[in-house]
Amino acid sequence: MIGEPIDNIPGAAMRVREIVVRGDCGAELVSGGNGPDRRTEVDDTEVVIFAVYGDWLAVEPLLPATVAEINRSFRPGDPSVCVWVDSDHPSVLRICIDAEAEDFDAAIHAGRLAVGEAAAAAALGGRPVRVVAATEEGHTGWYG
Repeated sequence: MIGEPIDNIPGAAMRVREIVVRGDCGAELVSGGNGPDRRTEVDDTEVVIFAVYGDWLAVEPLLPATVAEINRSFRPGDPSVCVWVDSDHPSVLRICIDAEAEDFDAAIHAGRLAVGEAAAAAALGGRPVRVVAATEEGHTGWYG
């Protein structure tokens, strides 16, 4: 549901480590457990890998061919990408990505860009309605 709490997002309670199938992610998430977040150092700045979920409200219900086009076009070499349509709201495109960011605000910004990029891959009309960034340490969201 649009605007639902993080606890109601499939896979959000655990750190998503691997996506098995890009086109059917709702049932195909594989978790690496509740281990520590992955972190890297870039120019002495700690960067955290966030699980970022984004929702795009399209102007009309999404067809399977549209989702297939997004799966072909949106970051095809990125194994962290997951794209699906909300089964209860067929006009809501959902994505999940791993995003490297210094903090939650930067992760939310990356998520807003990513959900827009995914929608643009199929020339979807509409707007972003939610982006949530999560780590083992917590989560935050933007709601449009």
